[in-house]
Amino acid sequence: MVVSDEAHEATLASSKLDDDTKAKRGLGAYIYNPWVLNVYDIWVLGISNSYAWRCPTSSVLLPFFKANFSTNHLDVGVGTGYYLAEAVLDRPASSEIDNYESQHITLVDLNPNCLSTAAARIKAAQPTLAPARTVAADVFEPLPLESSNGSVRDDQTGNEKFDSISIFYLLHCLPGPCSAKARVFENLKTYLTADGTLYGATILGQGGGVHFNWLASALMGLYNKKGIFGNSDDTEKLFVEALERSFERVESRVEGCVLLFKASKPIT
Repeated sequence: MVVSDEAHEATLASSKLDDDTKAKRGLGAYIYNPWVLNVYDIWVLGISNSYAWRCPTSSVLLPFFKANFSTNHLDVGVGTGYYLAEAVLDRPASSEIDNYESQHITLVDLNPNCLSTAAARIKAAQPTLAPARTVAADVFEPLPLESSNGSVRDDQTGNEKFDSISIFYLLHCLPGPCSAKARVFENLKTYLTADGTLYGATILGQGGGVHFNWLASALMGLYNKKGIFGNSDDTEKLFVEALERSFERVESRVEGCVLLFKASKPIT
């Protein structure tokens, strides 16, 4: 697998997000500068997940990610690449040549800082794997994934197909109600194989019976006021209803303030 020309050009073109994109997608689309990414794992994956959202990374989120991760994977909203780097470490040992083509990873994010950080982290974790492909794109819009990546491709649409698609901690950063965020599921299902799995995690709003401690309440208020989050009205019920409009099989559960969901059998 090599980094495709259209992916490379898209990343270069998005080295600085324009004002229109910032207005449409919120502060969460571009807040992740190198300094923020340097503290992200400690603050978000460590402190916030354990003590505010009460959904620990090591015992809940990481095992959930690994359980649904495949050798033909698309990750949307990549963060620092923590989950992917941990997942590829579990790969069985093999020859360098066999290993290179044994895992296909595509990274999609609006923020080029996240893309470069995640790709480098995956490569450092498993140097013998083919480099992760980086694609700067808006998850609400059709993704520029029409060329072959060593994965399945739809003959009618030309879209690449992935056996697993992850969206971890992206949805709560998107502005707008759940009804608008449903577009993400409608879009991503077109890139999933018939037997593939779309899965993810998102922090819910303070409605819907989710208990928030003082730290979670304080962070929710601050992040929504600043535009980092856009999840005040997000509930499990609304997300599940949105998923069920795009997939035949949907599973969900709430851990602390976080919704974990898994969907398969995309409805065409």
